[in-house]
Amino acid sequence: MAFTGVGTAAGQVASGVKVIASAGKRRPTLMPHVPTVIESGYPDYYAGSWFGVMAPAGTPPVIVYLLSRKLAEVASSAQYQQQLSNLGSEQTLELTDQFSRSLETERTLWKSIAKEANVQIAE
Repeated sequence: MAFTGVGTAAGQVASGVKVIASAGKRRPTLMPHVPTVIESGYPDYYAGSWFGVMAPAGTPPVIVYLLSRKLAEVASSAQYQQQLSNLGSEQTLELTDQFSRSLETERTLWKSIAKEANVQIAE
């Protein structure tokens, strides 16, 4: 058993590996026949990955805004979207406020899981 990204898994399918579920919220576009873990009977399960761009604390808001707009422009380009598709990746673009909320949600979730597992977290 392995947990891996969709792009890697898609490449392994050709060699006979059977993909039993996707950890994302939606079925992967490269493997629409693969159900999600949620569809398989675990409604609260989700394990996605994300990438973000952050600026140092104290960065002037105008700089954060300009950087955010330029990154959104690139992320919306056909070339970028095609490259993501080729890799089996899907994008949800979150700008500053929404991304900050998502980070806090992730932090709260994983802190709770670590506490339940008795893992010590350095604050």
